[in-house]
Amino acid sequence: MEINRTLDSVERMTLSIADVADNAQKAAQIAHTASRTAQKSEIAMDLTVEKIFSQGRNATIASIGNKHQGASMENIS
Repeated sequence: MEINRTLDSVERMTLSIADVADNAQKAAQIAHTASRTAQKSEIAMDLTVEKIFSQGRNATIASIGNKHQGASMENIS
């Protein structure tokens, strides 16, 4: 009787350990996916910031060009 209870307990613990291991594997896969997603998001954010700065530079250059063109037109008049 005592041996049967002990064997039942060992079997339940074995199943429990297998469940924990399975859940740990799933958690590791989710963490890996989240990490890859974060890396891709970081790249996308960097590109977005780079484009924003580039557009700002282009607008500044265009503005300077327009000022110079306006000054040239005034000199001609």
